[in-house]
Amino acid sequence: MLICFVIRTIIPYQGCTRLWRTSHRSPCNMSWLYIPICVRLRSKHETETYSGIHLVYVDNEIVVDERTHFIYHGSDISDYQIYVSTPQLGSHEVIRWYEVSQVYTRPVFSSHKDPLYDCLKFALENGFNLFPLNTFKGNSLVESVQLVELSLKQIFNAETKNDFSPFTYSRPNSDFVTVRSFPFSESNASMFADFRSTGSVALLLESNGKNYGCLSDLRYLDNMAGGVVTLADNSVTGLVLGNLRKLNGDGDLTVFLSWESILSRLSLHVKPNRNLLRLSGESDKMSPVMLVRIKKGSESISWGSCVKLTDLVIVTNLHVVRPLLEEKGVIGEIVAHNSAITVEYSDVKVPFNELDLAFIMLSDTMNSMLLFVAPAIIGSSLFASENKLVTSVGYGLFMNSKIPLPLSSRGYISALKTTYAFRLDAMIPTMTISSSSCWNGSSGGGIFNVRGELIGIICSNAQVYIPSIESKKMSGTEKVSLFCLSIPIELVLKCLRIVDQSLDASLQQNAKDLWNLETRTTDIYDRDLKL
Repeated sequence: MLICFVIRTIIPYQGCTRLWRTSHRSPCNMSWLYIPICVRLRSKHETETYSGIHLVYVDNEIVVDERTHFIYHGSDISDYQIYVSTPQLGSHEVIRWYEVSQVYTRPVFSSHKDPLYDCLKFALENGFNLFPLNTFKGNSLVESVQLVELSLKQIFNAETKNDFSPFTYSRPNSDFVTVRSFPFSESNASMFADFRSTGSVALLLESNGKNYGCLSDLRYLDNMAGGVVTLADNSVTGLVLGNLRKLNGDGDLTVFLSWESILSRLSLHVKPNRNLLRLSGESDKMSPVMLVRIKKGSESISWGSCVKLTDLVIVTNLHVVRPLLEEKGVIGEIVAHNSAITVEYSDVKVPFNELDLAFIMLSDTMNSMLLFVAPAIIGSSLFASENKLVTSVGYGLFMNSKIPLPLSSRGYISALKTTYAFRLDAMIPTMTISSSSCWNGSSGGGIFNVRGELIGIICSNAQVYIPSIESKKMSGTEKVSLFCLSIPIELVLKCLRIVDQSLDASLQQNAKDLWNLETRTTDIYDRDLKL
């Protein structure tokens, strides 16, 4: 019988060399650890900076294997000298950089059967840029976005071992994520070393039992590409690929490449967390949030979102369906997965012109085409008081028929405003303000509590003036997506009853003023206020 031993040279933290016989070593004390890194590429003419990850496989603090990776956006990396630093190598005065070499470079994307690639390709063809890819002219999504392995060695030692984190990986889920990266490191690599940013997953991109990546509302910062994405249990779920930014200023999303997808390109064997066994985006029933597409002839002229409130009633915003009510030859479509129903002028009921709310009444035939979409479970905005976690769901930023899924974002209730909205009625919740994201296209989508109950209908985000410079007033504005105004479910149901029963009712002025953001308060300035 022939017995083979695999002998490898390893680098223990003491600096000596040992031999490891893989057949005899017990795996019980062996584990992967990681640390975020900063990667700097230098040539005669320019400098580029990225974030990245350094992995070590250790056995009783002896290094068995080391891997260093980052995601490069460019043409020929061989034109650069490559340097790496870690949080422990910098101070306010001196930053040490290790010169490293490239082990290999592999493309992140192929052009087939990759939903992340399909999503980014569609976006780039429909009014988006991807950074840092589009920083330089001529870069290609397939040819220029590359996974690079570097030859960094011997940074795990007795002094640095406590700075490494245990490495396990999981599929992303619709929850909060944290990115560990080196933003703004092109000018100062030590000030924001291992900076931690948080956000939520907006869209999971999965196919045939595999997760390829996701889009997030996490704010992208310069030099964040290659940053390590972690979940609440501290497992790693991917690396930051870049920033998908809409050219008209409507908003942007941060793109994550899943670790599952990265592993398919590496000869790296890491066991996943148990929650990887089930696709994180799987659900037993369709979301009650659907796409509203407004068409004139065969051309789509606008879109928004809507929520299936009951088997025969869909709710959305008035401004979403207004073209249907005011322009000839315009029709609406409600799209859910691969099914669509046509909506006409007569199907739309508007309770009040002063409130951005409309109902679409379905016939039995129309509902039969949407039976696979369950109506929303109704909650209460009164129990979603301030500081409670909520999720906004809508078809924001882009409409892609190949990805019939809405974007979602988590945030907190910032304010719940009540008014005497109807004469002789009790006070009723009239407006909810939350910090979950709302993008153009999210209008008419839903706000849900942690139990998945519908507590409001999304209306708008904020649009604010750009700050003045040297007392010069700026005419431009910018959108604030992390600011979501919604109509509480109590007011929605009250308006539905008014429409359904043809009740004679009018919206009171205080409710109108609230939605026009007009103040009805009086300011009192007290010099000698005593608390």
